[in-house]
Amino acid sequence: MNRIARLVNDIKEEHGTNCPFELCDAMDITVLDVDFPDSVNGIFLNNDGRSTIYLNNRLAKHERTVICAHELGHVILHENFNCHFIRSHTFLSIPRLEKEADYFCAYLLLDDAKVLFDEYGLTTMEQIACFYGVERRLVELRYGMNN
Repeated sequence: MNRIARLVNDIKEEHGTNCPFELCDAMDITVLDVDFPDSVNGIFLNNDGRSTIYLNNRLAKHERTVICAHELGHVILHENFNCHFIRSHTFLSIPRLEKEADYFCAYLLLDDAKVLFDEYGLTTMEQIACFYGVERRLVELRYGMNN
């Protein structure tokens, strides 16, 4: 996972932003809002080298950001993977790919812990999750003891 953290830091430095929508624009990745069932938040597809992220048009603004960051993680980390094919025809671990995309998302959206503690006085996982509008599990991925 340190590889993903370094990759995210390189991307943020290269593009000067951690906004997944700005990064998609800079990387020529199309983001489209679509009418998905409530059970689908987002997906990405790679068609002939062009990546497109599809987001559920009923997501709240903060949810759109998180889901876009997660899907951007898939685009960058798993560009040539098709989860439906993998699930049906291989023994590769879909949960591992999802965790990697979550890890990418957490490192992209959440600042360094020192900034949070020193500048904002945030000291608990719940405070950090609330501050960023993300699920606690993303905060645990970013600041957990195993990282």
